[in-house]
Amino acid sequence: MSEFLKPGRLIRFALVGVSTAVLFLLLVFLLHESLGINVVVASTTACIATLVYNYNLHYRWTFRASAPHGQAMLRFLVMSGCSVIINAILMYAATEVFVVHWLVAQISTGAVMVAWNLVLSSLWVYRE
Repeated sequence: MSEFLKPGRLIRFALVGVSTAVLFLLLVFLLHESLGINVVVASTTACIATLVYNYNLHYRWTFRASAPHGQAMLRFLVMSGCSVIINAILMYAATEVFVVHWLVAQISTGAVMVAWNLVLSSLWVYRE
């Protein structure tokens, strides 16, 4: 069985992901609905803000990484930078081009981001 499909790892990944998603959505809601910031800017800001939380939990708990922090962090930042760009493009397309409600757009975009992050984290980011 592929390492990233092992049930224990998938459960840990899901728990970290759900807690990150809740934090992320709360930040988007606060920034967009409460403070009136543009949804693309709010979403991108929330994405960046949750990176430190997500990295630490995945490094220490989900993947129990043995890769040195410098290597894993650099790879995580590359993956996350790409994630921020993908998130912004998908959110822009959904909300500005297709005029989808921001929450529906963000949930759909989130599904793409989960798949992207699981595969890259398992196969590249946390490996030595």
